[in-house]
Amino acid sequence: MSSEITLPVEDPARINEEKAGEDRRRARINLVIESLRPTLQADRGDIELVDIVGDKIFVKMTGACVGCQLAAFTLHGVKQRICSELGEAVRVIPASQITKLRGR
Repeated sequence: MSSEITLPVEDPARINEEKAGEDRRRARINLVIESLRPTLQADRGDIELVDIVGDKIFVKMTGACVGCQLAAFTLHGVKQRICSELGEAVRVIPASQITKLRGR
């Protein structure tokens, strides 16, 4: 009986395909956010994509959006648009919560 340990070999083609898929997903999410920015900017606010961790999309709200009572509704609308574009469920979370939720 051999005591050798065999480690799985990663397939470089599969890794590249996964990376390309992640890049396409990020681009689609960013396009949705960019399409919503003019509406927010018209009200002196703004939004930017900060990070994506699985189904969690972290965004930074700036300008008049900071402290706005309707910010939660805005984030919900952003979530709906992204879910519609991707065809999958996601969570849109303020970047201020990134350290709390990143590990979950």
